[in-house]
Amino acid sequence: MSRLFSGLPSVNDLLESAPLKGVIERVGRNRVVSETARFLDRVRLQAQSAAQQAFQFTTQDLAQRVARWIAASAPSGQRSIVNATGVLLPGDLAGPPLATEAIDAMAHSGGAYQAGDQLAAVASLLAKQTGCEATLVFPSASAAMLATLAALTSGREVLLRRGELERDPQEIPLDELARCAGATLREVGSINETSLTDFERAAGSNTAAIVSVSLRHSALGNGSSPDVQQLAGLSQRRNVPLIADLGWSGVSDLSAYGLTGLTTAKDVRDWGADLVILRGHGCLGGPACGILAGLSSLIDRIATHPFAKAARATPPVLAALAATLELYESMPSAEQHIPLLNLLSTSVENLKLRAERLAPQISAVNGIAAVEVVETRVPLATRKVSDEELPSWAIALTPASGSVEELAAQLLAGTQAIAARIENGRVLLDLRSVAPKYDMALVDAVTALGVPAEQAVP
Repeated sequence: MSRLFSGLPSVNDLLESAPLKGVIERVGRNRVVSETARFLDRVRLQAQSAAQQAFQFTTQDLAQRVARWIAASAPSGQRSIVNATGVLLPGDLAGPPLATEAIDAMAHSGGAYQAGDQLAAVASLLAKQTGCEATLVFPSASAAMLATLAALTSGREVLLRRGELERDPQEIPLDELARCAGATLREVGSINETSLTDFERAAGSNTAAIVSVSLRHSALGNGSSPDVQQLAGLSQRRNVPLIADLGWSGVSDLSAYGLTGLTTAKDVRDWGADLVILRGHGCLGGPACGILAGLSSLIDRIATHPFAKAARATPPVLAALAATLELYESMPSAEQHIPLLNLLSTSVENLKLRAERLAPQISAVNGIAAVEVVETRVPLATRKVSDEELPSWAIALTPASGSVEELAAQLLAGTQAIAARIENGRVLLDLRSVAPKYDMALVDAVTALGVPAEQAVP
């Protein structure tokens, strides 16, 4: 019987194989070692029960079966996905990857008792980047807006340009937030054009605040509207706060990467906005959260409201946010360490060379009829934040059989899930959103689809 298993790879051999390397990265080495040993035990039992039947395994084939085994027995919950859509801020994925420094800060904060004012550290760092006097951090931008409206506008009226009610699909619409806060939301002007005079006519004794939502997050793609400086002048004359929701914008100028339409928090504060709302998982490249910053007199009022007290961000989130903001002390450091900025700053030439290197490795896969390297342009977010698009290169796949939708679904359901984009009848693996360390994961994922599926050992 020992000769029957002489060709069986060792656990170490299997761990070094490509199919399991990606699994180790997702679920941890200890679990993969344990599950691999358990799987091999089942193989041996199956072989013994099959009497004289010969069992022949290659390391690659057996590793694929172990990977499927682990995937099938994995606990339910979130999956690690390689984002090959090209879109850096896709609405259906949970924000961009964090910097290693932010991950380490979260682990340290969550792994021990904590003392000290973490929010004060975040506020100090944001003050350097934005000029804001005070800061509050919430689990989401919707929570930040709700706390603001509840504390400052309850029982009164809030002015908003018509058409700006619709924000990101993952967030709560402003009219719902206003209702929860006990405020009345009044849309001003028309969808096509809104003037400062429209706001002046709408403002009255019952007006508690003016809200400005970045048009990059609005259903509007054009049309004229008063800018932040004009609205700030009106808010000062009426002695009401101007609240600016900046959408995906962050604290740094991204025009060097081709994104000239995004306004920084510092710009908006300099133009006169009293409060700004940022998303930690937007262009800041930090943890998922809502950041409210601005005048200390207003922040102090909001901080005392029961909702603000009940919806504070957790210590690990504050630690990750502080670690991310510290990287902005030097933009070269931020580009190197914050994954979102690193992807934004990757040159088009780099993307093209990587695509040309990976395409031949994929072209030999069974089930793929054609593989092409194509030049592309992609928006920053799933919902276009402006008319600007980022240049990129992608590997375009044409399936030998079945539809492109089926191929994309198979990639997403694979052991290493790959989120791809469908365009012009092909599945695109766009490298603008793929870190170089995941290049071989793309090859392995497509290769796995070309290997006939084997029945996993029960």
